[in-house]
Amino acid sequence: MCWSRFSPSISWTGIGLGPVPWLLPAEIMPSETRALASSAAATTNWLANFISSQAFLVIANSLGGFAFVPFGVCLMLGTLFVLRVVPETKGKSLEQIQAELAFS
Repeated sequence: MCWSRFSPSISWTGIGLGPVPWLLPAEIMPSETRALASSAAATTNWLANFISSQAFLVIANSLGGFAFVPFGVCLMLGTLFVLRVVPETKGKSLEQIQAELAFS
């Protein structure tokens, strides 16, 4: 029963912005800096998770039923960032991606 409650939350995280900090450095960084960039992105992701979990009770106490509004705004801003700034990498080689990033 516990697994049936846990599995949907993991699948919905995969649909949203959850995979971006884990997959983006591997897609756009050159091989000599990929490990450092991936570790920096993972550290930043975990730090942001920690800060948001620590701030949630304060936000919930002050906003009540609207406690998820700030998180929704952050999600919308993150989605806009990904759609406008992050390049599409599907079907492209690392050299093509690097060339596009160098010109932008």
